[in-house]
Amino acid sequence: MATLEEVRDFLRSLKKILADPKCMKTLERRRVNDITLEDLGYRFLDVKNELISLTVQEYMTGPTEHHDTNKDGEVWEFGKRIQERDIYIKLHIYQAGTLDALVCISFHFSDQPLKFPYHCM
Repeated sequence: MATLEEVRDFLRSLKKILADPKCMKTLERRRVNDITLEDLGYRFLDVKNELISLTVQEYMTGPTEHHDTNKDGEVWEFGKRIQERDIYIKLHIYQAGTLDALVCISFHFSDQPLKFPYHCM
């Protein structure tokens, strides 16, 4: 589990990447993500806005290594309540040449209860 300061640092990096038009940002095309976006009436810009608004209290776990050992960078997990539904969010930040890049691996309805170690902060 990351410290509060590590989570804050990650969120600062995330927001910097999301604000920089030169940085690559993608949402992984997975059926579960697509279904969630459709049900919420969301497009990528809406997902981007939700990611920008993430807080320390929504942190769940990380950093961990990407399950694909060929990929550098760390994976962080968050959860968010949107339209009265729990959303599971998994993010991967890595270097793409000289720039940071972001892949939102998961942005979908959670299939289990979300646990927030810093929820009461």
